[in-house]
Amino acid sequence: MTTPSGRPSATALSQPEGIALAHALTARLARDCGVRALAMKGPVSAHHGWRNPRHSSDADLLVEPSGLAPLLSRLGELGWQQKPRYADHSVTLTHPLWPCELDVHDRFPGFLAEPDVVFDALWRTRSTIELAHSPQPCTGPVGSAVVAALHALREPEHGRHFHEFEHLVARLQERPQMREPIQALARETGALRTLAPLFDRLGWAVTADPPALHSEAYAAWELRRTSGTTAGVTWLLRLRSAPVVRWPALVPEMLLGREDRLRERFPQLPAGRRALWLARWWRLRAAVRDLPAAFAAIRRYTRTRSAG
Repeated sequence: MTTPSGRPSATALSQPEGIALAHALTARLARDCGVRALAMKGPVSAHHGWRNPRHSSDADLLVEPSGLAPLLSRLGELGWQQKPRYADHSVTLTHPLWPCELDVHDRFPGFLAEPDVVFDALWRTRSTIELAHSPQPCTGPVGSAVVAALHALREPEHGRHFHEFEHLVARLQERPQMREPIQALARETGALRTLAPLFDRLGWAVTADPPALHSEAYAAWELRRTSGTTAGVTWLLRLRSAPVVRWPALVPEMLLGREDRLRERFPQLPAGRRALWLARWWRLRAAVRDLPAAFAAIRRYTRTRSAG
């Protein structure tokens, strides 16, 4: 299609098209850079049956830690722009012509072993998924089950995460042969303690690692997990981990929030942009109300780190 001036016009992508093409694009760029990368979560989890199919709001990619910088550089050359980084496990990118975000991870919350060890284990157990008519490596059935469980357990009180966890438990109850490979992968990647709620629900007895192993990383996980519904904790952690020079970009990002997540948290919101400002006000009011509890949780975490 061309415009009256004779120049080609842009054709808008739907979000599902954008997700599939973003996966295909990043897989191709990773190969070109000589970087190992795995599609994960979203369509991969649905492909393996661990999640009901639904539209995702972003494309998730796990890349070997040494490959993060070259892949981000290549994406930047193609117009992908990095958003302020307030998470220590991923970089979120946007593109003016793309209807979705791209989350590039070099680690994943809940895996307490070193990121290189985790990636190698997930790479060894990988499988393949076809997205946008392009086969690409992805986390295998075992790795995807562990990733899905950790993602749900990170904020267990979140409505969607609760239902996804219940779905995963039901599917694993139907596939008891998954017990040994899942527990073996959890042991190798330092996820035995973080996956304990899943193992308890399934009645899978497991000998856990010594409490001292990964103690600081586990304390950070527990802080985020048990405070997942307290926005104040999340905001304080983001500010704590970011250099002060990044705060001017970080604070507006935290206050505004993503539309999809706001509507998920406040499903009663009417359509339209004005309603989003109401949701932001509700979210800010809750965060301010929870600040005393948030400061107390941070202090407990700090004492745990000092004791370790």
